Amino acid sequence: MSSVLFLVVVLAISSLALASSGRITIVKLVSEEDVDMALANYTANLSEKSIKDKGSFSIVLSAGGTLIYTLSHIASLFPNRPQRYEKKRWVTYITDSPKPPPPRITLTFLVINSAAYIGMVVTDKEEANAVHVAIDHIVVSPTLPCAEVTVAEELTWLLDKDAASKLDGCDNNICLL
Repeated sequence: MSSVLFLVVVLAISSLALASSGRITIVKLVSEEDVDMALANYTANLSEKSIKDKGSFSIVLSAGGTLIYTLSHIASLFPNRPQRYEKKRWVTYITDSPKPPPPRITLTFLVINSAAYIGMVVTDKEEANAVHVAIDHIVVSPTLPCAEVTVAEELTWLLDKDAASKLDGCDNNICLL
C-alpha cells in the first residue's frame, strides 16, 4: 500500500476566522478499501450537511500519492519554510519545495484553518510517527504542519491500522482521546 494523504477542507469563505473549538474524530480502518469507502462516505455526508445548512458546498482535496512520504507537510506548507507562517494571504507560492515539483502554489493556514470540517486520510506505517506526533500532541521542533491544523466544527482522521499503530489509547477500531 502506498502512502496517501488527502486533505479535505470544507470552506466557508465568507467567515474566514480561525477557530480551534472543534472536536476531533479518529476512525481506524482495516483495509485500503475501508479507507476509500470512509472517504467517499465522509465527503458525501459533509456535502449533504453543507448544502442543507448553508445552501452551498466547497471542498478542496489535496492528494499526495508518491509526492507525500511523510505528514511533515500539509498542502505545500513544509517545516523550515517561511510559507507555513504566512498570516495575511490565502494563497502563497514556494519556489524551492523539498519535494517535486520545486515551484508550487498552496493554500495557507489562514484558509485551511478557517474550514468548518477537515478530513485527513492517512495510510501506511511510514506515517505512524507523524500521526502519533500530531494526534497525541508530542512536542517536536519544528512543529509538524499537520499538528497545526485546527477547525471550528470537526477534524476527522481516517487512518489505516498501520498509520494508527503508534497512537496512544487506540485498540482495534476504537480510539479514546
